Amino acid sequence: MAIDPVSQRLFVTAVDEFWMLDSRTGEATARFSVAHMGRVLALACDPATHLVMAGTIQGLLVARVDGSTLTLVQNLSLALATSTLFLNPRTHALATIRPAPSGGGGELTLPATSELLLFEYR
Repeated sequence: MAIDPVSQRLFVTAVDEFWMLDSRTGEATARFSVAHMGRVLALACDPATHLVMAGTIQGLLVARVDGSTLTLVQNLSLALATSTLFLNPRTHALATIRPAPSGGGGELTLPATSELLLFEYR
């Protein structure tokens, strides 16, 4: 879930899509399917740039908010699940963590072997 406090929009996930809601009325104003990228795992919203980012099973999707419309801006296939998104509202940089590959069998990996990926939108 992500919120734009300026426009009072709320973004929520629903399996392979996300919805834009009016946070005052609860009315769904837009729906965006990401079925081609798998399930939505995380959302981030940047009110200053009017962008909403969805972390999915296969990567990252960026959409522009224009009134009550969501339009695809970029689709980044990262070959990894993007389940955590961090947005810096000052620089508008977006970061996610690439988990270390697991050896299988429920083996835990050390956080020190994970990578931080940083994206900047211009």
